[in-house]
Amino acid sequence: MTIDWKNAEDTLVQKSTVLIEEFAHSHPDLRVSFFAFGADYFYGDIAVAFDTPDNTCSQAVSWVGQVVEARTTLSAPNGWEHARYTLTKNRILEYPPSSGLFKYESYSVISFPEWEDYFGSDEIPGHPDPKGHVLVLLWKVLERLVERQAFDCLRQASPFRIGFDLADDDLGLVIVRMFNWTGPS
Repeated sequence: MTIDWKNAEDTLVQKSTVLIEEFAHSHPDLRVSFFAFGADYFYGDIAVAFDTPDNTCSQAVSWVGQVVEARTTLSAPNGWEHARYTLTKNRILEYPPSSGLFKYESYSVISFPEWEDYFGSDEIPGHPDPKGHVLVLLWKVLERLVERQAFDCLRQASPFRIGFDLADDDLGLVIVRMFNWTGPS
């Protein structure tokens, strides 16, 4: 079985554009700090997620508490054995570590039911990792949404980020672009 990744890309661009416009129309006064795709790729579900500055801040504060607590294991006598894992998996972020923690974590879901058969098949090779198709797909879709200025209808916070993450994957929330970013004057 094969997937028509170009068709999936075109479908995701078209449906996402409509959903972004719909969200902006439904929430005209809401500042948006993050747009992301949350991909449960094995089942073919791509959640369209939006976050707000207030939620971003409260989730980041909560995450910092968890990170600081996790890092206490470094003080244990054998803390050095897992130091690399502890420090790389427990990074302090100024945004939620997952799109699942966004204010509108599943505003809508775009489904590709044929993906479940593909990813559940014993016929696809395990190497190179077939998830790479999904990663490239999400990146391409976000880039195309930027090209068509799909995010311009949103009331963007500073900064405004776009990205994606995968369910049950340690990749984390990948930021593809940042906009409306004011630096030092």
